[in-house]
Amino acid sequence: KYFEREAEGFSMEKLFDSFYNGGGYQMASFMNLITYFPEFRLNEGWKSTATIRLDRLSKDLVRDDGTYLEATSGYADGVLGTFTTAIELARKADIPLSDEFMERYEKFARYIMGTATPLGKEPDWGDGGAASVRNRIYGCGEILDDEEMLYFGSAGGEGKTPSYTSVYFPDGKIAAMRTGWNEDDAYAFIIGRVGSSHSHTHTMALEAYAYGRYLLTDTGMTSYVTTHPHFMWQRTRAAAHNTVEINETSPQAPFNETGASLSQADMKLNETFDFFSGVTEGTEGYKHYRNVLFLKNRKMWLVSDYIYDINGTVPVNHYTQNWHMISDAKPSVDPETLAGRSNYSTGANIQVVPVKDENMSARLADGIAMQPGANARDTAEAQYIEFAKDVAGDGSFDTVLYPTKNNYGAANISTERIAMPVTPEKASAYRIKA
Repeated sequence: KYFEREAEGFSMEKLFDSFYNGGGYQMASFMNLITYFPEFRLNEGWKSTATIRLDRLSKDLVRDDGTYLEATSGYADGVLGTFTTAIELARKADIPLSDEFMERYEKFARYIMGTATPLGKEPDWGDGGAASVRNRIYGCGEILDDEEMLYFGSAGGEGKTPSYTSVYFPDGKIAAMRTGWNEDDAYAFIIGRVGSSHSHTHTMALEAYAYGRYLLTDTGMTSYVTTHPHFMWQRTRAAAHNTVEINETSPQAPFNETGASLSQADMKLNETFDFFSGVTEGTEGYKHYRNVLFLKNRKMWLVSDYIYDINGTVPVNHYTQNWHMISDAKPSVDPETLAGRSNYSTGANIQVVPVKDENMSARLADGIAMQPGANARDTAEAQYIEFAKDVAGDGSFDTVLYPTKNNYGAANISTERIAMPVTPEKASAYRIKA
């Protein structure tokens, strides 16, 4: 009797919300009851309800390009799992699923796979915390008979190598740059969107991986408890992410879709390089443009940030460009060149090298970092690299992200600005020296 009443509750329209992850888990529970208790008197009607609800859920939680509605990892993988469960149960209980649901399921799986790191994990962003997704995608590959998903899900043991590398999702404004699908490849993840459920102030943030190591990371989400000492910094400060912060203020990150109009993004892809360009107006009165050029043969990224002071009402703006690493990276900053870097004694490292200007400073700032293992809930106090400018009006940063493999003693790269007839806020050029 309890299970029958529970199914009746799941079937009630007023108790169903298709715009957050709980709707997926509700449907998975509902489908279990329908499948394993066919004797319930309302069972046939519930089957029709399930078909309609799954259609609606997929439309509301998954955009046309396959991106997940909520601005976070973790929850996305979980909801994809509820869709997989629903399909498996539907086949057992002879519940029809629409072609549109199956198409969105495939796009959703391709989004999760396309944005995963070479280690088979989601990138860390938002509240959720990244999950390992190989098994999940392998299951999707079995359902869809997709050789590329089977390859990813089995870490190359089955299937065939994906026919693509980098991907861009225009509806979700999410970019993933990569040289390939193996652990030695280089990879970056860029967030071009503002707001939505579980969002942080991470617009235009970039995370980077190369040669088997997560090198530039998010700072995680230590706790959902609002009084936790990490909570406000991790969720509301742009400085807690690999992006630009303006005047130590918290950009907008509404927990709904109203922030969608506050940013625009695009990415050009080819075999030689990827070029991401985005702009956000999340900080009122300012426009932050970020361009990222990924040179695939060098496995390096050139990042250019331009900040435009629209109103010009602040006498001196404080702009910072921030770069975070895992807590054991032992970051350092050269006091003369201002170049930052990680300092692992073995394996991959990354150099974070700015194009130095007279009005620029660099330091190791105090913050929070994920511990080794990159678990969003396992964090500790740590330092991160901060480049800063205190200027009237507009500001800019040009930075080279250069990963190296198994060569802690590798020569540092350096940069030299090339004179231009306009200020760096309008156009910039520089040399990179090895």
